[in-house]
Amino acid sequence: MRAIYVDKDIPRMVVVKAIKPLWPGVVYSPLSPAHFADLPEPELPGARWIRVENILCGICATDLSLLNVSADPKIGPAALPGNRRFYLGHEVVSRVVEVGAGVTTLRPGDRVIMYTRFQGANCQSQEIHPPCRHCARGNYSLCENASLGVGPRGVGGGWGDGYTAHETEVMLVP
Repeated sequence: MRAIYVDKDIPRMVVVKAIKPLWPGVVYSPLSPAHFADLPEPELPGARWIRVENILCGICATDLSLLNVSADPKIGPAALPGNRRFYLGHEVVSRVVEVGAGVTTLRPGDRVIMYTRFQGANCQSQEIHPPCRHCARGNYSLCENASLGVGPRGVGGGWGDGYTAHETEVMLVP
């Protein structure tokens, strides 16, 4: 699976930010924390996980700020605890190609959009029971336990071939 991702490597980000005024192309050099890689196809990490292939993805300021190392590492996605790697492309329409045995809301062929990625995981994807008050209501992007990082994380993003996600991390679209 091909993917573009940014590793949260603060020393590397600091070096690139320091060099960038003199050499703007450093963000596309081997010094950059951004990488394009052909990754092994990940296994579904649990019964309620899915695999999708991407149809179309947008480009937003969050992706560009990570790619261009222009975001302050103390704010935004780079500051989220537990996240060491950010797969670019979260404004994406995808098609479900595989579902785990416990998936109840989706089936292969369904079109979905990514619901939560930069926010991190949620109580359902981390298998935290009982869930926090927001996850109990289905408001997964407000999860109070997103930063715990106790469960598996999805692999891939919209700027690649596809990704894996917990069924609560996507929304069905017509």
